[in-house]
Amino acid sequence: MRHLEDTISEKRMFLVVDSGSTKTDWCLVNQNGIIQSIQTEGINPLLMSPDSITDIIVKDVISRLKGIAPDHIRYYGAGCGTQSGRKTMMQIFNTHFTESNVTVESDMLGACRAMFNHNSGICAILGTGTGSCYYDGRTMTEFCPGLGYALGDEGSGAYLGKQLVVAFERNLLPAKLREKLAKSCDMSDIVAGIYEAEYPSKTLADFSLFIAENRADPFINQLVTNAMELFFERFITIYSKPASTKIGIIGSIGYHFSSVIKAQAIDKGFNEIYFLKSPIENLANYHLNAGFKSRR
Repeated sequence: MRHLEDTISEKRMFLVVDSGSTKTDWCLVNQNGIIQSIQTEGINPLLMSPDSITDIIVKDVISRLKGIAPDHIRYYGAGCGTQSGRKTMMQIFNTHFTESNVTVESDMLGACRAMFNHNSGICAILGTGTGSCYYDGRTMTEFCPGLGYALGDEGSGAYLGKQLVVAFERNLLPAKLREKLAKSCDMSDIVAGIYEAEYPSKTLADFSLFIAENRADPFINQLVTNAMELFFERFITIYSKPASTKIGIIGSIGYHFSSVIKAQAIDKGFNEIYFLKSPIENLANYHLNAGFKSRR
């Protein structure tokens, strides 16, 4: 295992990246702070071809950097917890950023660093997908994978969307809520649409907006409560840590349904639970303050 220690100088540029399956945040920084922020569509090397990823980087990132070549790239992304995912991203970056020092890490490690810096705690990503780990302030010592929308991802946007679609198709929704959903979303052939979609998890997660907007509805409230109970059981209490353990939840779903998750935490005796909608700003600060200490 190799350790890299980089010395920050005012002249050096660092591109810090946080990528999920739905969106990617690119943050160009130096010692003075953020120079430029770019947001593109999500990147996942396990779901997308190298050519598709390259198109995003060339057309939406390099073109907007306007000739600036970052000295260092610190990339945290979905699908990069695997060797094949990291290898794909390294090859793409090394092709298009030939002078940059590049490291590629999982989005989960990025979440840990953004949430806890060098402190310990249970960290979970709760967005389109989910997953969690126990972080000791340096490494992820225990890990629970989300397994994707088909096998798991309990509590995620894709999971919530799946529960809503199932309730719609099986006529389990109250009449007024069903009518409202049909008016808000195109529900014709929705099942076929999901199975035929290029990225089914994203299609399912799109329904989380309707769920968030109608959270006061008793049926929706119960749907969310059930989902978050399952999320807490599968991704938080699985580690059997004491109630004094800090819990950090990163992602849009966790942020929007924080009150439900907080209730679960309190019910289980946990007192310290924190939410962060997006990790990119904290990640940039982590690297600026910590001197880009990365591990591969």
